Amino acid sequence: MKRKILIFSIVAMLIAMLIFLAGCGNKSENSDSNNKNDEKIETGKLDLEVENLQDFSEGLCAIKQNGKWGYIDKKGNTVIDCIYEDAKDFSEGLAVVKKNSKCGYINNKGEVVIDFKYDSADSFSFGYGVGYIGRSKNIVIDKSGNEIINKSYSMIFGPISENLFIIAPSTGMYAVVDKDENILLDGIKQAGKKVDGYIPVQQWGSGDKWGFIDEQGKLVIDYTYDFAGPFVDGLAGVVKDGNIGYINKNNEFVIEAKYPYKDTTTVRDYSCGLVRGYDTDKNTFFDTSGKQAFSIEYNSVMSFVEDRAECEKNNKYGFIDKTGKEVIECKYAHVFDFSDGLAKVYSDEYVNFEFIDKNGKTVLAGKVVDKTSSNSSSSEPDVIISSSNNTSNNSSSSSNNTTSNSTETSSSKTTTSNNNSNSSSSITTEGIKIGNYLVKFGTYNGDAAVMGDTLIIKSDGTATLNGTAYTYKVEKSTFAQDSSGGTTQDALVFSGSNPFTLYVDDNGKRLTQGSGFDYIYSGN
Repeated sequence: MKRKILIFSIVAMLIAMLIFLAGCGNKSENSDSNNKNDEKIETGKLDLEVENLQDFSEGLCAIKQNGKWGYIDKKGNTVIDCIYEDAKDFSEGLAVVKKNSKCGYINNKGEVVIDFKYDSADSFSFGYGVGYIGRSKNIVIDKSGNEIINKSYSMIFGPISENLFIIAPSTGMYAVVDKDENILLDGIKQAGKKVDGYIPVQQWGSGDKWGFIDEQGKLVIDYTYDFAGPFVDGLAGVVKDGNIGYINKNNEFVIEAKYPYKDTTTVRDYSCGLVRGYDTDKNTFFDTSGKQAFSIEYNSVMSFVEDRAECEKNNKYGFIDKTGKEVIECKYAHVFDFSDGLAKVYSDEYVNFEFIDKNGKTVLAGKVVDKTSSNSSSSEPDVIISSSNNTSNNSSSSSNNTTSNSTETSSSKTTTSNNNSNSSSSITTEGIKIGNYLVKFGTYNGDAAVMGDTLIIKSDGTATLNGTAYTYKVEKSTFAQDSSGGTTQDALVFSGSNPFTLYVDDNGKRLTQGSGFDYIYSGN
């Protein structure tokens, strides 16, 4: 009898283990609550001194010391020496770095994988990167440096999936091609990237409607929407008849299109199984069934990233979890989204920083040391030029949307004046404070009607658009969409050969001119 009970117990344990393992294998490909981000991280150095720093990605963080960039690990140890003129975050095991004014790719050991031969380069996604030589060469490369596409198209926008790319052939319209350059779909005005298997695309003409294609370029949801964002957590935000709603892959509304869409409204994507609603008087989140998950009273709450969302009350910032509970106290002057399990926070005006884990424990800390005065003779920009291959004069378009899976970044406060008496703006070591938004110095890639343009905003009051020099300042300006009137607000006004004005959206991550002119922040 005891033998039978023992055998039964062993079988039951095996069944329970199999069920557990099966459950672990059913996590969404977009889930942020995976083990690598919830790992227990030991406390590292608390006295780091850097001139600049980015966020952690794939276990490493780019830092700048003595005028050069390198990488540290999560204990603060330098694992790749600061020898580069610029450095991007790691993506798919490789990072773009700049040396002797040329860009190449290194691995996490600091080994050069793809040689320094490009004037600019994009980070890897879907297994491919894009390198640029001058204004005519747009080269799609794989992780071995093999050139997959190397033609003088007017533009190549990096991969939108593992198999598909967007190009701009001589017709002026965009086309979806595979890696053998077979045109699978043409007459495209713009497109997003694959998330959850589908890709949002906008048709050129016939009302400029949006639909979805699959990885083979086949239209799976017809062109019926005024705007369509990517599918995330199985749902996509769309605009129909002037209202925002959310559909599933069967093209059925899970959340009815009932929220009015306005000129400056961002169609939010689901993240971590939740999306913030559009009520102006409260912060309400809905789950993927369309039901209200929770509603909380804060001055502002951002979208969830890695199961945490930035929140603000009384001009201090912290984080809530997916139940709406404040798990990291609102006590910081500035916070940034979690990345690779850590969030960068500042206790003051961008000098004393910490990296904290999801429980608020300090893992790394230090301060930003300003050495600008000693390096003022250098004319080298502090950013990597990316996707700079379109000389568009910003002709108008009827679209005012973007397919970017945008992540909202923190609102911020600063104190240093930028000598502009007409606006509530100031300069910090990280960017330009406009109202409650922080426009970070660095690269903004064009989207929508200016897809392929590259705007680089520098800390010295200058900028470049596709290599053309501009100066900028913050001024009051009236934001209006399609001559329908608008509101007066602070904006970045760029002066040069073709002056233009950009307004701040997505809490500083997106700059928009309206009518389809959008620039999305992509990094330093």
